[in-house]
Amino acid sequence: MDPLADALARIGWSWSRDRAQLPQAAQHLAKVADQAGLPAVATIARTVSGMARGDDTAALAANVARLAWFGSLGLVEMEEAEDDHEVEVATGC
Repeated sequence: MDPLADALARIGWSWSRDRAQLPQAAQHLAKVADQAGLPAVATIARTVSGMARGDDTAALAANVARLAWFGSLGLVEMEEAEDDHEVEVATGC
């Protein structure tokens, strides 16, 4: 599985099954997103990590939803970039 997709899946699992793991999962996603060149995803992941240690569940839920949305956009963006690269290699353009 793609590292970004795996990290996003860990966020979903942590949110729904084991919130104690959410801060670490979000920090991991922030690192993966930074490496992938997705600074918005990394920033939101760091926000989620910090908020997961607090008690504002509504704000945390909103930021987890934002993270899922931006993370899925990042996956699409990376997939499209890979497809474009494959076309360039195949056509020599």
